[in-house]
Amino acid sequence: MKKIIIILSTLTVLFFSCADKNTPQLNEGFIILGNIKNIPDSSWVTLSNNNSGIIDSTMVLNNKFELTGKVETPTNYFLLIKSTMDYKSIWVENSKMTFTAESGKFFEAKVTGSKTQLDADKLWVKLLPLYKKQDSLSLLIRKGNNKTSLKAESKKIRITINKMSVDFIRENPNSLISLHNLEIMKTTYGKELTDTLYSKFSNEFKISKKGKSIHKYIRINKNPKVGDKYIDFTLKNSNGKDISLSDIKAKIILLNFWSSYCGPCRYENKNLVKIYKEFKSKGFEIVGVAEDKNKEKWLKAIKDDKLVWENLIDDNEAFLIYGINSTPDNFLINGVGVIIGRNLRGDELNKELNRVLN
Repeated sequence: MKKIIIILSTLTVLFFSCADKNTPQLNEGFIILGNIKNIPDSSWVTLSNNNSGIIDSTMVLNNKFELTGKVETPTNYFLLIKSTMDYKSIWVENSKMTFTAESGKFFEAKVTGSKTQLDADKLWVKLLPLYKKQDSLSLLIRKGNNKTSLKAESKKIRITINKMSVDFIRENPNSLISLHNLEIMKTTYGKELTDTLYSKFSNEFKISKKGKSIHKYIRINKNPKVGDKYIDFTLKNSNGKDISLSDIKAKIILLNFWSSYCGPCRYENKNLVKIYKEFKSKGFEIVGVAEDKNKEKWLKAIKDDKLVWENLIDDNEAFLIYGINSTPDNFLINGVGVIIGRNLRGDELNKELNRVLN
């Protein structure tokens, strides 16, 4: 499962922006003027992304706030109200921008002053009703209603969302939103469709960081399926040593894709620890591959979850080779290197190991 990661920090209580005390001129950077309803005074507002952490932060006063900074190119950030956990993904440009929203309705926030955001809104206005319906279905499912029919309806909505997103990319190959979305969704769309969409991009897009990421996926993805031979790779383990999947010898190997920040992954780790203890003596091994940018958090998760098998940290290779678009995910591989199962967890994994090892 793919998650939005927002890094928060403890800051001294001030009534001005912590990143820059002097508001920049418009030709030097951006200004975001916020006007938000039903947010308590002194609530922290942060502007952040996954790579750089907090770009700027300030406090709400009389339903207003101001954020400042500078970007080299239009950049996608997350604007978060810490006290209420209201958040919105916005495209920031070096201009005077406004952000107008109401607590509980940040998905409907109005953002002006960013041409890239206007482009994003063309797609978002079509997707918003579908996301609202999907949220309602998720709530009903959690309450224990008719899960089978509700999950089927939710799946149809996801398919519709993906189709509309693909259509946008196909119809707008020169849009930065298309480049951004394809880079995120490449493993979901699959190699063939991604290649087709990517081929319509300009050379400028193709040599960009996101464009290179898409091209790398197209180049190395194998997307093996049940019945195929496993694909070998080499990554660093928790001690910094190069380990190849082919180095692991066992009757049955579980290639487990996870990350330290993935809640369901951490929950599943508890099950894997029990299963490993039960089947290790019968020829069972696990190889964990984590998609973590923060090595310290990854190592801490290994220690906290008591993962005593070989753990490798991915450098954007194995996930792309195997076409992983959400975690947890896994491949069960037999002694001759053939994949005999995919995404087996809990009782399903236990039953399959009993079948092949007992």
